[in-house]
Amino acid sequence: MPNSLETSFTPIIVVRKQGLKFTSVNLNEEFAGANFTLNKGDLIAIDDPWLKYIEFNNLAFDTLVRVETEDGLAPFEYRIDPSPSFVTIWMGKELRELWNKIRADKNHKPALMMSIYKDVIYMAVEDLIKNSDADSQQWAKSL
Repeated sequence: MPNSLETSFTPIIVVRKQGLKFTSVNLNEEFAGANFTLNKGDLIAIDDPWLKYIEFNNLAFDTLVRVETEDGLAPFEYRIDPSPSFVTIWMGKELRELWNKIRADKNHKPALMMSIYKDVIYMAVEDLIKNSDADSQQWAKSL
């Protein structure tokens, strides 16, 4: 596996609410005065793709992400707390118990990736986009 990977990102804006009413004075002439009903999932804007190089430092995902229980959180609530070297996922008690059960079966790993881990990966990508000092968040760069 290469140490870095060129990845293309295409910025898009997608409607998140159902039945959103929309009009604008900045529409093309043929749509002047028109009203539109936008639905959840409608694509309303797209920008040019841009490239980002993502580097891999041969660190295992499990060494970059720590999971802890926090009594102050609601039973199925979680929060993500990044530090320069790793990220901690703080979980409510019941979520942590469920997490441990799911994690024990490798067949359920996709459920972990598509639930909480996706937020960690999103946070890493967002941090790399916003933060020009990539060394400040080594965990994000490693992911």
